[in-house]
Amino acid sequence: VRDCGNLLTRAGMKLPAVDVDTLTMQYPNPMKLVEHLRQMAEQNAAVARRKGPIRRTTAIAAAACYQSMFCVDTFDTFGDETEKQKKQKKQ
Repeated sequence: VRDCGNLLTRAGMKLPAVDVDTLTMQYPNPMKLVEHLRQMAEQNAAVARRKGPIRRTTAIAAAACYQSMFCVDTFDTFGDETEKQKKQKKQ
């Protein structure tokens, strides 16, 4: 944030003000998270990333960790229903 303010000052603005908002995003599964990252063009944001695609076993392990740590059973940020809610509606 400070760097943005410095750039605005160098561009000739007098006393620029920068606001910061913190948002907490929740996703029903890791695939929705990856979809959102791709929409923001942030899927390869890591500086020290491996070249090439990740291994299938790595993706499956990461998905399992995400499900156990961050899974939510409500509507996600885009208004889509979770798989659990869709199954309950069918019954």
